[in-house]
Amino acid sequence: MEDDGVPICAGGLYFETKKFKLGFMEWIVTNKESLPKQTHKALKLCIDAIVQLGKDNGVKMICTCTKEEALHKRYTKYHKMIPAESNVKTFVLDLDGSYSEDLTWISDDEQIDSRNK
Repeated sequence: MEDDGVPICAGGLYFETKKFKLGFMEWIVTNKESLPKQTHKALKLCIDAIVQLGKDNGVKMICTCTKEEALHKRYTKYHKMIPAESNVKTFVLDLDGSYSEDLTWISDDEQIDSRNK
């Protein structure tokens, strides 16, 4: 979603529908410079569009994870999602060594700080 050509938010959906019919919604991100009211509306549209994409492609269940409390509230209040796990941490394994030089693009501030100590 964008306002005057400047992106407000974005997200993605990975899915497999041949066997499991499962989707994983990921990378729900926002432009910190957008106005809160614009961000709220854009997030609603973006997540609803991702859900519809899943439905249109035969996905039966969408999973997601985030540590962002605001998204926790949004997912349950506006999108009727049900919490499945608490205290989840995500991990990555760089199989060929090409990404482990700089993991800041996929890490939160807490993990970046812990690696820099």
